[in-house]
Amino acid sequence: MKLDMIPGWLEDPSAYAQAPNLDMSTVAIVALANLFAGTICVTIFEIVRRRSPKTYAPKEALAPGTTPEIGLHRGKAGGAPLSWVRPLMALSDEEVLRCGGFDVLVYLRFVRMATKIFAA
Repeated sequence: MKLDMIPGWLEDPSAYAQAPNLDMSTVAIVALANLFAGTICVTIFEIVRRRSPKTYAPKEALAPGTTPEIGLHRGKAGGAPLSWVRPLMALSDEEVLRCGGFDVLVYLRFVRMATKIFAA
């Protein structure tokens, strides 16, 4: 049975063959371009996070003292870029549940598991 809504090029198995000009230099160039783009995005995030704390830590502005002490608070310089990541990952599950809720706890558990899998 042939479906008319499927394009012809999808039915051709040769369309999925590897490109003949793909080599390690192509992979390296793409990896470096992605690393550069990621670095730019993280840099912009860090700059905006420091200049607009109400956007990235609204709970601290609305209810002071209800967030954990990990360098995200208004008025703190925050130290080195991404210095908040390690303390965030070291928070206990009880503290995350108290401050963020169940959805944050599940998400951080997933990130911790992925970090352990891909760092090994």
